[in-house]
Amino acid sequence: HNKKDFLGFGWSHNFGNKGVWTEGQLAFILFNIENKTNKKTKLNLKFKPYDRNHKKDFELAIYFNDIEKEKINFYNNKGTKEISINLDHAEIQEENVVKFELSNLISPFDIFESPDGRKLGVLLESLSIQK
Repeated sequence: HNKKDFLGFGWSHNFGNKGVWTEGQLAFILFNIENKTNKKTKLNLKFKPYDRNHKKDFELAIYFNDIEKEKINFYNNKGTKEISINLDHAEIQEENVVKFELSNLISPFDIFESPDGRKLGVLLESLSIQK
């Protein structure tokens, strides 16, 4: 059985630059974790919000297998974020889903920046699993 990590629904290119954008309200990452021990496991994420969005309720909620793990409001809270999410042994399955749920998105087109109509949320620069 091949081990693959995939970006699921809700991701968009960064025009040849590093990382991928969330596009729209939902984005998913699917991956396997071998978890034969009870060691502590962390999900490490590095991302930055679309910094032209100044809405007060521009938010990101991160779920691991449908359990809310983190909620971030980006109003006056821009710049690169590096977060570590502790995963309980019981939460980890063979196939796992990280869901990014975003609210109050805008596109570059909405603010007359460019003809790009994508509703951008966060630029995911890296994701790693630490055991």
